[in-house]
Amino acid sequence: MLPEVTPCAMQIDWSLGSDAIPSFQDSCKVDELSEGLDTSSLGWLLVDTARILRTVIGRRLNQFGLTRTQWHALCKLCADNPRPQMMLANRIGVRSATVTKLIDRLELAGWVKRCADPLDRRIKLITMTEKSKSIMAEINLTVHDILNKVTADLSSEDIQVISDDLSLIKSRLIYLVERD
Repeated sequence: MLPEVTPCAMQIDWSLGSDAIPSFQDSCKVDELSEGLDTSSLGWLLVDTARILRTVIGRRLNQFGLTRTQWHALCKLCADNPRPQMMLANRIGVRSATVTKLIDRLELAGWVKRCADPLDRRIKLITMTEKSKSIMAEINLTVHDILNKVTADLSSEDIQVISDDLSLIKSRLIYLVERD
């Protein structure tokens, strides 16, 4: 199955029941923009699956008082804490104004704190608080549980093949982003 869960690893929870999962009909609605698209193509399935997964995860994170973007930022901080504010913006793929507002909200809620870099006071370091450190394992277990449920019918070999293939696709996409 999926790898062992650590406090800063991604994970998901289904305890809210089937209401947390978008209905099949909702995920298959075709609007004017998607008419004529092959909704069984790999590209479509990747995009649509990611969208639905983000929705499910977002609903689960609400129980912790977090948005997906806030949780994403905390996960990046968990991996490298403290982190300069601009580096965090780059790691989560947002602009400086966006990360400033994001950190403002996280700081107001007690999830992070800002402090000046001892080597360069112009740089603001973002640090996780005890509140965020203490709950990240629970949040990540929630996410991990969702992933376990959506992959329950897959063998560990199937999961490994899918993971390897997605990693390859991701690395090629990163290359294209960096090249542009």
